[in-house]
Amino acid sequence: MENLVSSWFNVQSLPENYVFPPDKRPGKLSVPLCKIIPVIDLGNAVDHDRSNTIQQILKASQEFGFFQVINHGVSETLMDETRCVIKEFFDMPNEEKASVYSEDPMKTCRLYTSSFAYPNEDVHFWRDNLRHPCHPLEECIQQWPEKPARYRAMAESSTPNLPSPYLLHRSDSPSLTLVNGLLTGDNYPQWQRAMTRALNAKNKLGFVDGILQRPDPTKPEYTQWNQTKDMVLTWILNSINPSLATSLEYHTDSRDVWVDLSSRFSHGNNVRIYQLKRTLSSLQQTTNSVHDYYNRMKQIWDEFGHLQQSIDLKALQQQADDEKVFQFLLGLNDSFASLRTQILAMDPLPPIGKVFSILFQKEQQRLLNIRPSETIALAVRPGGRPKSSFKCTACSKEGHTRDCCWTIVGYPPGRNPRSTNPLSILSQPPSKINQIAVAPSSLSPVPGLSPELY
Repeated sequence: MENLVSSWFNVQSLPENYVFPPDKRPGKLSVPLCKIIPVIDLGNAVDHDRSNTIQQILKASQEFGFFQVINHGVSETLMDETRCVIKEFFDMPNEEKASVYSEDPMKTCRLYTSSFAYPNEDVHFWRDNLRHPCHPLEECIQQWPEKPARYRAMAESSTPNLPSPYLLHRSDSPSLTLVNGLLTGDNYPQWQRAMTRALNAKNKLGFVDGILQRPDPTKPEYTQWNQTKDMVLTWILNSINPSLATSLEYHTDSRDVWVDLSSRFSHGNNVRIYQLKRTLSSLQQTTNSVHDYYNRMKQIWDEFGHLQQSIDLKALQQQADDEKVFQFLLGLNDSFASLRTQILAMDPLPPIGKVFSILFQKEQQRLLNIRPSETIALAVRPGGRPKSSFKCTACSKEGHTRDCCWTIVGYPPGRNPRSTNPLSILSQPPSKINQIAVAPSSLSPVPGLSPELY
């Protein structure tokens, strides 16, 4: 108790064991003006974006160490009153705080100084901490400090009285289906959002997003956790097409099923954003009413906005860069479809310059891989005219076939054969036809073409 700094009223100078040496001090911390303090919207945590909100908190804690919270549901008046009553607690004499003071780190409700590692610290923090759980409220409130007299009432008013996630109501049966449409695979984004809302409404989202961890089997709450976990697992399987559900029947944890489905059908935001942009670019009213046309477009807008929502400056810049990539990929020929899919699968998307480089190299490789026979398929004769692969069996000349031979079908006006009787050729046996002399190509106005054909 003597270590509680909140009870040191007459301290004139800071003790040395509370002063960090210069080499261990943070130093001058400068935050660039272009940086924006992260803003966490807790309103999203109540809806379908809980996991994303958690990731934003973790990221802000790592990069800044602090963040601003909005839409938390606690009024400014209530926060001020709560701070006042907590200050009253720390200002009390040690003997009145002794009931909650403890050096046991395993105790859930306790008052301690500096940090959990106080005995092993070289330098202590000038602070005291009061730690106690708030959920489930009806059980935890009995462990809270009894003084000041209004502490419990004030702390309770600032704590949401949520039911235990282990609680199952009479209407919660294994045959319950939480969403209307069954998961078929293609509708995973819509199904996932609907299922998230349904589980959150029943206070069971923690069983799939990893918040609720498996209790120790020796603890009393393990049995209740296991029962509720199986109920949530059954609800999920009831909402999946039977052809898909059969591949999940050996899973025993609802969290494992949730992760399995995500790994199968969640192909990342980039692919979905590209699909939405492509749909928007080709969307037409056609025979639909204006109402139906608007609803379809608004549905795409809303999903697109959900996928791209961000309050981080760096993320906004990434979205602007990604927009260039999407526009570039939208206009590509279908011959690059497979490579386009590979680029969209990258997370994050590469810069537009890198995307161009990838596609340009692919185009050059295709040009190099063309077979030599294709590059010289039009081999020319000395006169410059391509050599034909056709040869007439009637006149033995190249450049046409028997069914187009003028000696058989007749010459066009102005094109007369040397023989005045075209049919005389047909009266000769094939051996004689093959022996008819052909004028040298040099005597023809067109090199490589006989005068008769010219």
